[in-house]
Amino acid sequence: MITEKDVYDYYMNEVVPALGAAIVLDDKFPEDVLNEIRSAMTHVARSHFSEDDTYKQEQLKAALNHLRRVCLDCLKIAILVQSEKVEQIIKGLSETLRLPDHYYRRFENIKNKRIQVMKDESVDSNQKIVNDYKNILNEIDLTYEELSNEFGGESAANANRYKWKKRLEGFIVGILASAVVSIILNLL
Repeated sequence: MITEKDVYDYYMNEVVPALGAAIVLDDKFPEDVLNEIRSAMTHVARSHFSEDDTYKQEQLKAALNHLRRVCLDCLKIAILVQSEKVEQIIKGLSETLRLPDHYYRRFENIKNKRIQVMKDESVDSNQKIVNDYKNILNEIDLTYEELSNEFGGESAANANRYKWKKRLEGFIVGILASAVVSIILNLL
């Protein structure tokens, strides 16, 4: 039997952290979830004012489903943003040095897990799917933290600066080489 307290507990223990992760990582409130939150509260209010126990249960179950949808949407936003950050770091670092193979394998493994969870979600978006997305986000966060600790927090930015520095050096060497060749050809 679902109670209003169960719905509020779910909101505080699941929705608030997922929403917080999406806001912090994406730097904006995910407006798409507002309708789900409004719908959840509508179902809670309907339940609260009903005398029919069966109807109350239907409404509270519907409220939990909407809140679960909020979690899923927020977690997917957080995963997408954090994955892009890790991918940029890996790409930037890969241009200047060879990362240990386990980073490439781990990131590929995370991508495969994301694909599988998305397939599972298309069949049934239950609490297991929410937990799977939370685990994926935790793995991505761990990878981000390990890359930052092992290669420095500014690794990708430093790698990109290094890449542009090398390109500039190559350009300057190319100009100097063509100037030297021109001078030699003019002397002959």
